[in-house]
Amino acid sequence: MVAERKKKKPAAKAPSGPSVRAVLPRNWWAWSLVLVILVTGAILHVHARLQEVHLGYDLSEAARENRKLLTERRKLQVEVATLRSPRRLRKLASEKLGLIEPKPEQIIRPRSSSDGVGEKRH
Repeated sequence: MVAERKKKKPAAKAPSGPSVRAVLPRNWWAWSLVLVILVTGAILHVHARLQEVHLGYDLSEAARENRKLLTERRKLQVEVATLRSPRRLRKLASEKLGLIEPKPEQIIRPRSSSDGVGEKRH
């Protein structure tokens, strides 16, 4: 038995398939770097396109809001013109405030010269 123990066990065989170095290309790190650069570029391109789409939506919303505000502005301008109408103001002055048109002798007009400013004309 002692003799049997002294026998060397057979050494582990080297793998019969290709080694790891043989499977990888010679410049695997260069190809990996190229792949990382391409993937990064693709991600940045998609990000830029998404931003463009979002900005397009924002621009459409702003244009819609602008049209709405322009319409409201036109309505308000019509309302201001109506409220400032001389016919409406005369009607309000006579009906609500009891005012009447002044007689010609009640109107005081200033002279063009500095003396006698504010005197009545006959």
